[in-house]
Amino acid sequence: MKRTQAFSTLMFLLLLANCADVTASPSSSPPKISEGIYWVGETDMGLRIKGGRYQLYDAGGEGQWKSISELKYVKNGVVFDGKTYWCLSTLPEPRNIRAVCSANGWAPTRTQAR
Repeated sequence: MKRTQAFSTLMFLLLLANCADVTASPSSSPPKISEGIYWVGETDMGLRIKGGRYQLYDAGGEGQWKSISELKYVKNGVVFDGKTYWCLSTLPEPRNIRAVCSANGWAPTRTQAR
C-alpha cells in the first residue's frame, strides 16, 4: 500500500511540474517571416529573404545581406523594415489597378483611392 501511495504521489508531482512548465512557456512561437521576394509596388525595388537573412535590391544592384531580425512581421506576406512595407510577391494583388504595399497588404495607390 505504501508503494502505491508513493507512486501516486510521484506521478502527481511529475504532472504538476509538467503543467507548471507548460504555463511558463508561451503558447505559440512568434510568426515566421516567409522566404521569397517582396515588393513595394510599381518600382524596381525588391527585398529578398532567404535563410534567416534579407537583401534589398534595385536596378542599381544588390545590397548586403542583413539579419532578418531587423524586419518586423506585420501579417502573413507583409514585413516592415522601419520605413517601408514589403509584400510577398505571391500575395494576391488587386486586378486592373495600381497598388502599393501597406500594413494590410496590397492597397490602391493614393491617386486611385480618391
